[in-house]
Amino acid sequence: SLMGTSMATPHVGGAAALIIQALESQGQSWSYTEKEALNVKKILLMTAMETNQNGEASNNPTLDRGDKDLVEGFGRINVDAAIESIIFAHTIGASEQAALGKGPLLKNVWARKVPLGAGNLYEFNLTVPSGADFDLYLYNSSPDAIGNPVILNKSVSAAAGGNERITFAPSFTGNYSLIVKAVSGSGV
Repeated sequence: SLMGTSMATPHVGGAAALIIQALESQGQSWSYTEKEALNVKKILLMTAMETNQNGEASNNPTLDRGDKDLVEGFGRINVDAAIESIIFAHTIGASEQAALGKGPLLKNVWARKVPLGAGNLYEFNLTVPSGADFDLYLYNSSPDAIGNPVILNKSVSAAAGGNERITFAPSFTGNYSLIVKAVSGSGV
């Protein structure tokens, strides 16, 4: 129930430590480089969720659907999704289900690494429950020069229910990040 930098700083510091631990569990050795720190920042930001909650009259965040705004940046971090984006992989051709919803006690973000091969065309489809608005994102494995996540493709229809769909043909083989974010409503 508290807010401000004095509350956010230890929370994000602990989240960063958990992300480093997850990276190490997947075989990455940590050597305290700027590149590694920027990767941790990218993971936190790409799995963050916009709150779009009204604050002070002149300080309301906008709904930017994956982009950064001046009030809340990329939004509230989701440590569980950040770790899932490192540890769990989505298998091409497989279907997965997850219960998501917008709210402090609900899972807000689903995240997986997804191995893609250069020169292949991939299609990702998300069936959104009726009454809910979920967005689908594909992120690059590397951040930009200052650690921000790079969206390669996204589907962000504002309609409740229905489908989100993205296609992508990578120029290099590697792990990318597939992310689903709840904007409103809930469901599987």
